[in-house]
Amino acid sequence: MASPPPEIPKSVTTGWINLVGLASATAAFFVVAQAPTTPVIWVAFALMCAYAVPIAVLELALKRVHRNASSGITPSAPRYDILRSITKFIGLITMLGAVIGFHALFRVYPTQDLMPAVGLLIHLAPVLLVISFLYIFWVDARMTQPHDGYWQIGAWLTRQLCQVEYAGLRHFLLGWVIKGFFLPIMFSYLVNTIAGSAPISTWATQDLVTLTRHLMMLALLLELIVVCVGYTLTLRLFDAHIRTTNPALWGWVVTLVCYPPFNAVITGQIFSRDTGVPWHETIQAYPLLAGPWLALLLLSFGIWVWATASFGLRWSNLTNRGVVTCGPYRWMKHPDYMSKVVFFWLTSAPFLAAVPIQTKIAATAGMIVVTMIYFGRAKAEELHMYEDPDYVRYATALNTRGLCAPLYRVFPALAYSAPNHALQAVSQPNVRPVPAE
Repeated sequence: MASPPPEIPKSVTTGWINLVGLASATAAFFVVAQAPTTPVIWVAFALMCAYAVPIAVLELALKRVHRNASSGITPSAPRYDILRSITKFIGLITMLGAVIGFHALFRVYPTQDLMPAVGLLIHLAPVLLVISFLYIFWVDARMTQPHDGYWQIGAWLTRQLCQVEYAGLRHFLLGWVIKGFFLPIMFSYLVNTIAGSAPISTWATQDLVTLTRHLMMLALLLELIVVCVGYTLTLRLFDAHIRTTNPALWGWVVTLVCYPPFNAVITGQIFSRDTGVPWHETIQAYPLLAGPWLALLLLSFGIWVWATASFGLRWSNLTNRGVVTCGPYRWMKHPDYMSKVVFFWLTSAPFLAAVPIQTKIAATAGMIVVTMIYFGRAKAEELHMYEDPDYVRYATALNTRGLCAPLYRVFPALAYSAPNHALQAVSQPNVRPVPAE
């Protein structure tokens, strides 16, 4: 008698709660779009709140995520320590100052790309500082291991600490590198997408290409909202803190080449997938292909956004913030990367564009490189997630339960395999990554 297929572990997020947040953000967009005089940074902030608040409330009230063992918050009586909380607050201010100082000195992004995030931070600074201290004071009293990265930074600066715990501090500092690098540019993208969106009144059209472009803009907007919220709310209260960061240098390399300023050179110039002809102009030359092509475009982008939203408040590059097994992740390990690659092939359309053959070959080669980069990102994430027994259970289960299971039977080398030490950890259900933040 055949043994039953392995069970997929419970997801750290809840699918229907994430969809509530996505629906709330969509509704908020159609509301704020009717008020074009509102400054765009406040529109972006309002949309982020419209997405995050319903999810946060539902997760706390119904799922009680703050009671998860992985949150590091104990249900026992709080033990307040004002000096420790002040020390952590100093650590927080130090990390914010370090991020601001880095961007001021090195100008990784053009100044205009930083201004939206800086402008919002300046306006919200007084409120954020008060809320941050109150949050630190409340959480610190309930932490099972209160001497976290914030405390170590603050204690070192105030000479309360001579020896630092480098392993946990390394993940903490890398977490801030990730937030400080990605959040400003993602917020800038969100602001620019809102500013460049067409008025809702123009969406009613019989032109399928134009309607598809409007829907793609909305999908991009929702994806950026999820991403910005994910980088912002790395909080224990929601069990959304950064547990570990990817330790592999090559994992960082294949991730960073997908984002500015690196992508402008790597996939923008050296391995460009751009034929010079916009996809909507290319597809209009093939009326019989237009309908299926547009449907595939929307389907791939829809799965991309659905996969991103499946992380709820926990989306982030290069980090482990819990194993997501809801949404499309219930059927495949990397639905976001797979849908992105399909979307990029459809919008590049190197075989169909009316361009010289050498341009078609160059764009096709560029798309092959992009596909290989995303394959590398998937493998880098899997190597990082070996540390989490839940992920090993999840990925192993999808070898036989997922949509790609038939492919794995034909090509066993593509199936997920974990090193022996990770498989041994699976047999110890209480083993979990040590929270870093």
